[in-house]
Amino acid sequence: MKFRGTMAAILSATMLCTAVLAASANTLTPAAPQDAPAATEQQAQFSVLGGKMKVVEVNLKSGGYPSIGVVPADDADAGRESGGLALQLNLGGDTVCIDTKTGAAANAGDIKVGDEIYAYYSAAMTRSLPPQSYCYALVVNLDEKAAPAHYLTAEEVTKNDDGSVTVLAENGTILVTIGKDTPVSPYLTKNIVKNTDIEAGTRFFAWYDQVALSMPGQAHATQAVLLPDAADATDAAAAAETRDGGAAQPLQPGETAPYRLSAMATVTGLQTATHEGDIKLVPSVTVKTDAGETLEVKLGEGTLFVDGKQGSVKGWTDVTDQEKAVAEGTKLTVYYGPVMTASEPAQVTAEAVVVNQEEPGAGVRLLTAERATVNPDGSVTLLAENGGILVTVPADAPVAPYLTKNIVKNTDIRMGVRVLAWYDVVAESYPAQATATKAVLLPAQDRELTMISEGDIAIGKAKVENGIVMVPLRQVAEKLGFKVTWDGAAESVHLTDGTRQITVKLGVDSYAYSAAKEGLDGMSAPASLGAAAYEAEGTTWAPAELFNLLVEGSPVRLNDNVLYI
Repeated sequence: MKFRGTMAAILSATMLCTAVLAASANTLTPAAPQDAPAATEQQAQFSVLGGKMKVVEVNLKSGGYPSIGVVPADDADAGRESGGLALQLNLGGDTVCIDTKTGAAANAGDIKVGDEIYAYYSAAMTRSLPPQSYCYALVVNLDEKAAPAHYLTAEEVTKNDDGSVTVLAENGTILVTIGKDTPVSPYLTKNIVKNTDIEAGTRFFAWYDQVALSMPGQAHATQAVLLPDAADATDAAAAAETRDGGAAQPLQPGETAPYRLSAMATVTGLQTATHEGDIKLVPSVTVKTDAGETLEVKLGEGTLFVDGKQGSVKGWTDVTDQEKAVAEGTKLTVYYGPVMTASEPAQVTAEAVVVNQEEPGAGVRLLTAERATVNPDGSVTLLAENGGILVTVPADAPVAPYLTKNIVKNTDIRMGVRVLAWYDVVAESYPAQATATKAVLLPAQDRELTMISEGDIAIGKAKVENGIVMVPLRQVAEKLGFKVTWDGAAESVHLTDGTRQITVKLGVDSYAYSAAKEGLDGMSAPASLGAAAYEAEGTTWAPAELFNLLVEGSPVRLNDNVLYI
């Protein structure tokens, strides 16, 4: 089977396509001091990648985001730096699973550690360790004597005089002919389908072994299975769960994987260690969640320990009597990432533990600002929990920093900032809405981000720097339809989209836009975005929130280590 991309290069670079694109973006972005024309955005050669994998971790439990961890089947050392995983494949509403020997739909919930599978997944990945990618298709029950089913999307379809259909796929690199008499069946339904039902955009599996060495390559399918459209994927996933008894609820098409989970739980056991002869430490606790799951929760240097009633916030390593703080029977809320081990009980690493909290939706919650908006009354509204809630922090609400004596205020809540917010009442809207009575701002976590555009295509890299999300100014501006002009004498960049315009001066943290044409309303007061624009190695960097200031609808949003443009 033709391999889409070089797997060794993909995984040794930690993040295959995104890393390449990030490098391309740096090369293509014109140097700031030169008013050169914008470079054309380049996309990955393949938006879907595929490879034979060995499963090393399975996370399909309810309450956690369904995923599997894999390494290349022919590379036992891959993923060693990330704890044994080379890649985490996230399963969603339109992930399909098929038995390559029978052509029948298979259940992803039956995949076990040690299985060899063929996986097709998105070229857009996170920059985490291990990198995470969305999985489009899984092929199981591989036959060593035959190539597995190929997952394809029809780009062009030609109906031939002999009743066959020829499909162009894989970014124009292969022509697959499906004969008039070739067996064609649907996925998870009893509908009658035929080769002529394949149209541009149709997803399908095709079985073929030999590919003619032409450009594009040519092959004749011996069998095909037509897959549901993305809009129908939810129904297909529901049918699979009904038939097979279900596993974790998959995401619906267009939803984003959660980057933080929480659970109300009761401590059922402690793991202790003695330090320096007499200091008792608790590196982990075993808890039973209110949903009935048992978790081993690892507590460490990065774990926050919060008292919901007193409002105190400490690092776990600063808690003097750890055994008392999480004694057996203690009710707590634990916040943790979506990745857990496949052991019994599953192990997770706690980002925060909250005690003295009555209900999961009341008291204090740990949030990350995916967007932040300063309102006319001086309040700040942050979007959090995968776009699921809007929390407003009033101008007069107490706002404190974590473990410092710095003076902070609500306007210091910016995109990417982690916040402990206290609120009790949540409006049942979507997004839900709440007003905080208190907030604690947590330390910034500087890191590199992946920028994702329409179609889940990685277009380059951004970064969190000194707590502020920074983006390459020209690349993002032109992606959003702005004309960009560099003024070397003034060391400034002018942006306009015909409606609004702004001049961004290097070294100055003050941003104000005005109407681009006479007669149009719109002029803003100068605003600080937490950082001044600057030039480095030929690229101008500016706060990402500049574009939420300029463009109606706030198009830029952060989700963990991915910045959506």
